[in-house]
Amino acid sequence: MRDVGELIGKFRTSEYFYDVFWHEVRRKLLLPKLTKELPYMSEEEFKELLSNRDLFGDIKIPNINKMLENFKETKLRLMNLFLRNEPIEKRIKEALEIKGMSIYTISNLLSATSDEFILYHDNLVSAIWDLLPELQKKVRICTELLPKSEVSTAEEYVNFNEFCKILRDILGFRSLGELHEFLWHGYNTNWTFQKIPNLSS
Repeated sequence: MRDVGELIGKFRTSEYFYDVFWHEVRRKLLLPKLTKELPYMSEEEFKELLSNRDLFGDIKIPNINKMLENFKETKLRLMNLFLRNEPIEKRIKEALEIKGMSIYTISNLLSATSDEFILYHDNLVSAIWDLLPELQKKVRICTELLPKSEVSTAEEYVNFNEFCKILRDILGFRSLGELHEFLWHGYNTNWTFQKIPNLSS
């Protein structure tokens, strides 16, 4: 039995809460690179950027190499993903046609340009299903948009992202980045958020 409100409180006084600021700093660093600088970026610069684990986590080098096979097309599709004024599902579908691209990588890129997108990982879906029985006791949440397992299509990601926005608002999270860190660390630690020791004591 888990009290979700209590878990959120523990998360916000744990060392994991500092990772929420990573989302904000990362966005400030990457937004100009992925929009203004991308058209002029060389293959080497692009590979170096996406290989930076501090900024992008674990995007596999073989996948990045595949993206470089037709680099002009990759840049064009990514610029369309970030900037074109068309439905996001259509833009994600087109970006998924890039060799080596995945929903994980697309969500990684989108979340680096806007907090309207959550950085997706399969563990987030598992974490939500894990918490759902307790969440449903407090508030009726429609799970129609929530996938049963991993997300692999544009439609599934858009639905999952919308579900996460609803969850963010219901639970009072400040951002999708904060929700991501709560779910990610909660699931990976079996919801044990160690409190930061009081340095003054």
